[in-house]
Amino acid sequence: MPLDRDITEKIKETFSFEDAPRATELLLEAGKSGRIARCIVFTARGNLDRLKQLIQLADQDFRDVIVAGSSTIPQKSAPVTGCAISAELIRNLNHCDVLADES
Repeated sequence: MPLDRDITEKIKETFSFEDAPRATELLLEAGKSGRIARCIVFTARGNLDRLKQLIQLADQDFRDVIVAGSSTIPQKSAPVTGCAISAELIRNLNHCDVLADES
């Protein structure tokens, strides 16, 4: 199954010219597509080694890839607690369809 357009665009945007084709190849070889591939690519942030780790993590439990994305929340100058953190996490990971079920 081919990768969605936004995923291929994010690969081109974040991975080096040399690594982008390999990143695409790794995702396709692993059979990752849709929301899980999206989470992997967005969380890898252009790092091919990280992409490989996330693919392995998704093989064990796709939900771990979604949780790994929580580290992408930007730091706030003032402390943020409770619902504000949850809302920020959901906004940040919305591209991963966090609330959707993946079997």
